[in-house]
Amino acid sequence: MTARILIAGEALTDIVVDADGARREHPGGSPLNVAVALSRLGHDAHLLTAIGDDARGDAIRAHLDESGVQLTPASVRPGRTSTAEAVLDAHGAATYTFDLIWDPDTAGLPEAPDAVHTSSIAAVLEPGATTLSALLRSARGSSTISYDPNARPTLMGAPEDVRARIEENIALSDVVKASDEDVAWLYGTEDVEDVAASWRDLGPSLTVLTRGGDGAVAFSASGRVQVAPVQVEVVDTVGAGDTFSAGILDALAAAAVAAAVGARPEHVAAALRGFTVGEHRAEHVDTVDGVRYVDDSKATNPHAARTSLLAGGPMVWIAGGLLKGADVEPLVAEVADVLRGVVLLGRDRGRIAEALTRHAPTVPVVELPSGDDDGAAAPDEPQHTMDRAVAEAARMATGGDTVLLAPAAASMDMFTDYGHRGRSFVLAVGRVAGR
Repeated sequence: MTARILIAGEALTDIVVDADGARREHPGGSPLNVAVALSRLGHDAHLLTAIGDDARGDAIRAHLDESGVQLTPASVRPGRTSTAEAVLDAHGAATYTFDLIWDPDTAGLPEAPDAVHTSSIAAVLEPGATTLSALLRSARGSSTISYDPNARPTLMGAPEDVRARIEENIALSDVVKASDEDVAWLYGTEDVEDVAASWRDLGPSLTVLTRGGDGAVAFSASGRVQVAPVQVEVVDTVGAGDTFSAGILDALAAAAVAAAVGARPEHVAAALRGFTVGEHRAEHVDTVDGVRYVDDSKATNPHAARTSLLAGGPMVWIAGGLLKGADVEPLVAEVADVLRGVVLLGRDRGRIAEALTRHAPTVPVVELPSGDDDGAAAPDEPQHTMDRAVAEAARMATGGDTVLLAPAAASMDMFTDYGHRGRSFVLAVGRVAGR
């Protein structure tokens, strides 16, 4: 189901400071992250926010455009765009410092959204918090209301300063998601599950508590449900909770469709539990000599490749194929600072090479003639080229780097489809690992 969802809250520029002191900027903000995730999941996402008409605001608008998020008409105004500095520790956890202006204009909101979501600073920081409270009240009768407190102590002050406003927002909501760290800070207790369960007495039908490496637990009229975590290698935690919030709304939309056609609740639950992300979507293949190898062959256009490239840490990027008219210039300009090296293959590799010359002139680039552009006809030529690409990437990478196949282009110049390309990458990584 494609749902129309209004997301209300801050969009800002994240200034990320890695543990080694390296700095990079990219669009961020909890509500923005939720909007982007929902749009990429196929929903009609509208973002009510407040950004400036400066260069940082331009970057935010471009980021939203690439992901298909629609800004509400009055979200851009003269002046500067807010910022959040996120300092990462050795484990990838972030500590935030904010410079935020929050006074949204609700003119031109979409009609009859299926859901309204808000989160974090925007729901407690005046004068905008009062605007959002009125929005939630007006939408209660016709839309599912979702809320994530997403505590930010550096802006929110002491817990007692914001607890009443947060509980007011909870009472207006149908679905509330919070992390165990948020609840512990708000209430000064380790009994975080008891707090999350008690929130249902304020009004929500569903409350969800995320517990990092311990998974998540939910409370509803049916009782308590605990879900084990998916084990992954953590790069950083920026935006993780926001993506979780988007996933809840996406799952609820799917469940609503299933219920509408008569599916039984236990069958819906089983389908959601059994869902797995398809192959070749930011899939960790192996770690060899401290270098991670990630297969994102499904990234068949620039904006799809962007997410993996900005996932954190130095990247050796394997890219190229059929761009089909897509403009790769903005992507290369944005990710230049994270590139350790680049290996290019496929028919349109030259266009990516030209963009790299302009925006990342010091990054080593290897171009591999491949596919129908050099008359290769042997059935094993695509695999041979991918073997060379991965070997070149391994040569450029050092411990802690990621070798990322995120082509930003379609595959049919060399491979039968993106799956064939991804499988070739996996085989090539196996050869680098000595298998």
